[in-house]
Amino acid sequence: MAPASLKSALGLTIILALAGCAGMGTEYDTPAEKNQILFTVEAITPALTQGLRSRPPVGAALPEDMVAPEDYTYRIGPTDVLSIFVNQSLFADASAPSYAVDRTAESLYVVSNSGQIFLPLYGPLKVAGLTVSEAYAEIERALSQFITRPQINARVAEYRSQRIGVVGEVEMPGFVPVTDRPLAITEAIVTAGILETADLREVVLKRKGVEHVVDVYDLINSPSFGQRWVLQDGDVVWVPQNKNKVYVLGEAPNRTAYIDPYNTKLAEILVPIDVQGSAASRSGNYLQGGTALTGSIFVIRGDVDQARVFHLNASSPESIILADQFQLLSGDIVFVSTREITRFNRFVAQLLPSVSSLLTPVLLLDRIDDLGK
Repeated sequence: MAPASLKSALGLTIILALAGCAGMGTEYDTPAEKNQILFTVEAITPALTQGLRSRPPVGAALPEDMVAPEDYTYRIGPTDVLSIFVNQSLFADASAPSYAVDRTAESLYVVSNSGQIFLPLYGPLKVAGLTVSEAYAEIERALSQFITRPQINARVAEYRSQRIGVVGEVEMPGFVPVTDRPLAITEAIVTAGILETADLREVVLKRKGVEHVVDVYDLINSPSFGQRWVLQDGDVVWVPQNKNKVYVLGEAPNRTAYIDPYNTKLAEILVPIDVQGSAASRSGNYLQGGTALTGSIFVIRGDVDQARVFHLNASSPESIILADQFQLLSGDIVFVSTREITRFNRFVAQLLPSVSSLLTPVLLLDRIDDLGK
């Protein structure tokens, strides 16, 4: 496998060559130049699309300390705010000052850094580390020394003590509070907002100094929605930038598109989808007559040693079916032509000029980088 910088250099060279062919009207039967990169031209067929399919690597196993959703419990911590309701006044003493109010309504108590709340009549009461049910039992036990059969209710009014971080390619990076409801990694990322530039295949969950690479794309599309990946206090979720791109050139509007290298098909690039999920206008659909009429579509894939060129005749009735089966890979170049090509080798030869002079400084930089590691 060639270094990433070499592939980038090759991609740049091919882009320049494609732009030159599209703009200068080069004849397709022009003889190939010497010292060309080796290449093959293959028709896109059902058998070819099956053979080119690749599957993502097996997802990471759940960390050993992962708590199942059905076993999840929230434990009170410092700075949490408790709301406590008591059916009787906590100031029942007749000698209480006149300005003392009846505390039969809910009262708020902030858990101190030492993990305690100050409960009237009783005094300091440790609640940190307890579940809400356990805190309820402790409060009831404490007040029963002063009130006959106290009827109380306790809940967490504000969750402040625990949080997880979501950073990277999301719309709203920041902290998310941990609550009494288990929060899955998928839900945390979706709530933060997924940017177009996000790579959901290699999300990093950092927990207690250990990094776990998680295929969140697969989790989102799974029946369980990744609910067993429950986050806990101190977790940091990093959504990296997607470096998987394809380049669209030729008669199509030239652009760079982010892809999932295991799921994006050629049809998604050739038939743009609007925000409503429907195929975009006829002028942007390169598999309909009017744009790539009787034309050809090429996908160029390779490295500095050899390139594979895949050809799709856009005028063929089954072209949209084949395009929906052809899986794109990062670095692919999609070239749309409005002409039907017959002499493929001569045509492609014009798109793959020699890159030896361009690669010389790149190879030198790669060597310097290797020495510095």
